[in-house]
Amino acid sequence: LDLNSQDARIEQRDFLTLPLGGALEASGASRPYDALVCSMVLNCVPDARRRFDMLVCMRGQLRVGGLCFVVLPGSCLSHSHTLTHDSFADCLRGVGLAPDLAAETPASAKL
Repeated sequence: LDLNSQDARIEQRDFLTLPLGGALEASGASRPYDALVCSMVLNCVPDARRRFDMLVCMRGQLRVGGLCFVVLPGSCLSHSHTLTHDSFADCLRGVGLAPDLAAETPASAKL
């Protein structure tokens, strides 16, 4: 899924227009994706509530056991007055995503 896909194999979609997902289903039938990549996108959503809704939408599109890669500029967490690595990891856990903080680099936070 991509807002501006350059490859025919990648769906062009806006997560903020997708259904919020609801309860997890063991079969994953209504959740069509094995993996999602959100690279340098979440930080461009101007409203905190819409960023949270976007994470909920992304989780709602993943099959059970699916992977979601979220990449942010490192400065979004290291220079924020309201968000820390821990609070962002808690937010991800709150929507059902499991952060892997070991993937971080100095320039980006990959969770």
